[in-house]
Amino acid sequence: MGVTTMHPQYAEGESKWQKCRDAFDGGEAVKARGETYLPKLGGQNSDDYDAYLERALYYNATARLLKRAGKYARSVSKSHCQQRRIAAEWPPHQSWRGDSRQTAGRS
Repeated sequence: MGVTTMHPQYAEGESKWQKCRDAFDGGEAVKARGETYLPKLGGQNSDDYDAYLERALYYNATARLLKRAGKYARSVSKSHCQQRRIAAEWPPHQSWRGDSRQTAGRS
């Protein structure tokens, strides 16, 4: 397989990835694809379709979801790092553990 040859699995996923990129990029990217995402209605001429496309609304839930998921992943990662640091430092004083063992059996 040469450098210019596309792997069949890549070719299968390429249109899905483009849809994902367009969804993430928002309304302008979706509208730029025209009839791919918003087909012409029966009897629409080019001017009618352009006006129809201009009025179309696109709620970018994809980007909002992915951005929040990224923030969540970063916060979970920070929390995990903090927990590991705390666990590594616990108990705070080694002498405290030794003292408690020595005095545990005494009355």
